[in-house]
Amino acid sequence: KLISVMVASQLWSISNVIFNKYLVDKLIYKKYNCTKKCKITVNNLKTIWKPGWRSGIGIAAQFGVIQISGIIGAQFLTIEKASMYLLGLRLIRFSGNLSQVPFYSKIPTMAQEFAKNNISEIISIYKATYNKVLYLFSVLFFILYIYGSDILDYIGSNVPFPDNNLWIFLGFGFY
Repeated sequence: KLISVMVASQLWSISNVIFNKYLVDKLIYKKYNCTKKCKITVNNLKTIWKPGWRSGIGIAAQFGVIQISGIIGAQFLTIEKASMYLLGLRLIRFSGNLSQVPFYSKIPTMAQEFAKNNISEIISIYKATYNKVLYLFSVLFFILYIYGSDILDYIGSNVPFPDNNLWIFLGFGFY
């Protein structure tokens, strides 16, 4: 069953990529009267590769560790423990993603400041938004820590909220 869920998830991702390509090709190019598409050349790849490879490795490592730990946990833990772990992992990832909103909402402002070569303003925006991200994650973490079991009981979940030690471990892992 786990494999079928993973296959369905990957098929959904592939269909999402195809749909996004359709949107770009048919709607974006048409809206802005673009007649010339950007071609992939060695120079373009070199330009993109230099700043992007480190962040790509970091993201792949983080995501890979999370996915592999879920697969290993699902294979070796009891069903109750594995479901608790996977639920906790999902809730922590949700909290982490939601807490990133203050940062991602400032990316256009930071891009404008970068265009003006105003690095000190970018740093101050980054520091302010990073503190908001950490604060929001902490608040979400503690709200779920205190009310998570009650919320799951209210919605009639068959999966219990992760025990306190696991929840704290996951929280520190993402903090």
